[in-house]
Amino acid sequence: MAKRTWLAALALSTALGAGAGAAAEAQPPEAGLRIVSVAAPLDYRRPRGATVALRVAVAKALDRRPAGEPIFVIEALAESGVDAAPRGLIASLKDLRRTHDLVFVDQRGTYGTALVCPPPPGRPGVESEALGLFAPERVAACRQAFAGRPGLAQLNSRTFAADVETARRALGYGRIELIGYFYGTRIVQDYLRRWPARAAAAVLADPSPMDYPAAAALGPAAAAAVASTLAACRVEPACHARYPDLDADWARVAARLPDEPAGNGLLRWLLSRTLRWRAATDWPHDVHALASGPAPEVRARYLAYRRAVLASYPLALRLTVDCGENLPRAGAAATAPDPAGDLRAEQAGCRNWPTRALPAAFFRPVRSATPVLAVTGAFDVEAPLAATRAGLAGLAHAQLVVFPGRARATDDDWDDCLGPLATAFLESGGRGAIQAACAQRLRRPPFADPPATP
Repeated sequence: MAKRTWLAALALSTALGAGAGAAAEAQPPEAGLRIVSVAAPLDYRRPRGATVALRVAVAKALDRRPAGEPIFVIEALAESGVDAAPRGLIASLKDLRRTHDLVFVDQRGTYGTALVCPPPPGRPGVESEALGLFAPERVAACRQAFAGRPGLAQLNSRTFAADVETARRALGYGRIELIGYFYGTRIVQDYLRRWPARAAAAVLADPSPMDYPAAAALGPAAAAAVASTLAACRVEPACHARYPDLDADWARVAARLPDEPAGNGLLRWLLSRTLRWRAATDWPHDVHALASGPAPEVRARYLAYRRAVLASYPLALRLTVDCGENLPRAGAAATAPDPAGDLRAEQAGCRNWPTRALPAAFFRPVRSATPVLAVTGAFDVEAPLAATRAGLAGLAHAQLVVFPGRARATDDDWDDCLGPLATAFLESGGRGAIQAACAQRLRRPPFADPPATP
């Protein structure tokens, strides 16, 4: 496929400032994109008040007379769809682009670096990098940096869904189709609920149900992904020959790391890599190295990763959205597995974080007659499978495909199954039955030793 390289890119973001109409920016010729700035209310409750500029990109259909509705593509939380479009996202949707315009609407705060949190005072360099993403010092510094920032509390799915509708109107489209990835599926669902007449069909890739706190799913999904990775190594002869005691190696590493100064962050990095098959190819090597000694090369790669994240990731956006809608409410899911302590740390950081209270109706499952294709992993990181099924119950024309043995349906093997499924579904306007036998044929790539080069 066009490998989904944009998933690894953490493009950083900010609200773009005031704008009017749809003023064209410079077009990146290599992607064939037209990038425009669309004016939207800073706060939709005050439509005549201050405005913010939304960054939107359009890749026109390759056919001169496209037959399909334009497809609006909504990325994951804190990822810029406009930036991702020329780095693999358009290429992955190449079959759909023949007959559909592709439209990418940035979530507010995913352009530039204005919502990147500063380092905690007195914590320069490696000391700051080793702190957890939601360490109290980091969240406090972030809160102080963005105190009183206009529009910060408006960053949520309802605002982002309204931005999609604002972009649709500004671009002059009638009915549209939508693809949402991960948290972006929540934006799509809210759009289906509020503008049903405008949505012809939608694909939810790794759906995030409206009534399930997505942050609570990470611990159980990571635990299942680790177990799946360990099992895969045991049955792959080459991996098992190199690491015959990998289960014991992992138990030692998972028990020891929380007692080290940078250990929780390193543990979280190891856990997160098992969520994708491709990211886990060199995981047995790294676990064995850490179990056997200091493993400076592994730690150096972790710190390089963390350094890149902290330099570019819009943590203020992530906190605002999570605190408002993605964390367990009223103590729910308090007993969910939380091996690296991220859920507890983020919950603590949210106590004084500025958010806008969303109405109770927002958290109810969506009811819609729009045809929907939902594709998820057996232990998806957005929600357990039972919660995903319950969240789709109100969608009268929904089809669900489950990819066995994985935590993400959206991965580097896009062209092997999910891409063709999404293409067939949207090309039929959501009216065709999906043939999903390809989900059973997906296989892990071989484990790598020495570590694979990114």
